[in-house]
Amino acid sequence: MTKELTTKINKEEFREKIAEKTNESKTTVDKVVTAMFEMVNEEILSAPINRNEKREVRFPPFGKFDLRRIAPSRNRRVGSRVVDIDEQYYVGFKSFEASKVRK
Repeated sequence: MTKELTTKINKEEFREKIAEKTNESKTTVDKVVTAMFEMVNEEILSAPINRNEKREVRFPPFGKFDLRRIAPSRNRRVGSRVVDIDEQYYVGFKSFEASKVRK
């Protein structure tokens, strides 16, 4: 079994790295990053959700944000019965092949 190596970065570190690369203030970078994610959410969640409609915001060659449906869950106490809940959605991210690390 191989152990996955992960690198985690929080919003503060992300903001600092972008500020260094762009020679902008952290305040300006924070406003831009916050606006970007707000825009992604607004674009994807702006209209009522139609199950057959595909909603996504693409950033080639980096990746895309899209709307994903949460699969129905099972009640473990009752067994295999599916719990009757309203459809729920979340905004997910998938990287494009060009931005994936190759071994």
